[in-house]
Parts: sequence; structure tokens; C-alpha cells
Amino acid sequence: QEIEQWPVELGVGKSIVCEATHTITEADIAAGQVFNQACADADEVAKEVCDEETVKKSALTLIKTADREYYSAVGQVIGYEVIATNAGEISLTGVDITDDLTAVGDLDDWSCKLEGQGADLVFPVELGVGAKIVCTASYTILAGDMDVPPGKVLNAACADSVETPEVCDDVETPVAKLDSEKEASTDQYVTAGEKITYTITAKNTGVADLTQVDISDELLDGLPW
Repeated sequence: QEIEQWPVELGVGKSIVCEATHTITEADIAAGQVFNQACADADEVAKEVCDEETVKKSALTLIKTADREYYSAVGQVIGYEVIATNAGEISLTGVDITDDLTAVGDLDDWSCKLEGQGADLVFPVELGVGAKIVCTASYTILAGDMDVPPGKVLNAACADSVETPEVCDDVETPVAKLDSEKEASTDQYVTAGEKITYTITAKNTGVADLTQVDISDELLDGLPW
């Protein structure tokens, strides 16, 4: 029976059950917890009786980085680092980290450790408040990675736990390629005084932006460049 007006009479052995909901706010996210206290009193008791509950935020973050901004040749190596952090206020259980390139066997030396510790982890694991898991791996550029499109190596990693939804991050490393072509206005000459016009074209045929591009020519000193 719903109580419509307070105070009420409560018989021996009887209970009052109250229910309410609270919608999490941005302030709650910033605070990291929601504290709530409820109290009850009656004329016949010496003082009010209270109880409280604190609900803490659970949070798991993941950041993936590469040690190369671009690649330009077969055999070059990209080093990856994945950092998963318990950014909440409770310990996380069943923490697991996956990487899309490990699934197809393309990553070398995949290793995950608790920050500051030397032993490799066997997932799933428990991750304490503020603790971090650091995973490292490397990828060696293959001939197919030089083709445009796609002209890039995309690598994504994800982490999840019992208490949090999956979080993912990816890093994209593009190929840097520069092609040059030189053409002459004629393929022959007969007499002195004839002119040959050269056209030199340098084209960025990769995916990465190129900087400090320069063009040189062995006949440069003798040409109206």
C-alpha cells in the first residue's frame, strides 16, 4: 500500500519500504561517487536512525600509440603501445585486452604487464583503482602495405571488464611515397642552338603528407631553371 501522507503509524514487526531512483549527472562523474543517506524517526525513539550507501564510479580507459608517424619501405618496424587504466573508484574484474592484429598473427612480441611489474599477464585479470596495464608489440611492413590504396596500417585495440563496457582505440600509420618523372620535349637534336625543354614532375603517391621536398638536376647549373 502506497503511503500518501507522512507521518504514519507503524505496528510491531511492520516495515516501510521506500524506493527512488537517481540519474547520474556530470557532477557525479566528476566526483567519482554518489553518496546517499536516509534517516527515520518516531516519537517513541530517543533519536533518529540513519543508514547510507555510497555508489562508486567504474571506468576503464584505453590509449593506443605507435612510434612511427609513417613508413616508407618494406621491412620497417612499427612499435605499438597500449595502455589500459582503471580510471574509476572500484577494482575491475575480468579485465581483458584484445588487438585486431594479434588475432591474425601479424604482431610480433605481444606482451602485457602491470605497470611497474615484470611478469607477463594471462588474461582475464583484476585491475586495482589507478592501476595500468601496458601492452607492447611490433609490426613489420610487408610488400602489400606499400600499395595505395589502402597505403596504411590500421591497428585497433580494445579492453573490457565485468564492471565496464568495452573501450577501444586505434592508430593509423600511412605510407610515404614520392615518385618522379622527367620528360624531354624531343628525343633527338641535330645542330647547335636547338633547345630541349625538360619537364620534371614529383608526385606524392603515398598517403602521408611530405615535408622538405626538394628537386635536383645534374644539368641544373646550365639550365634556365
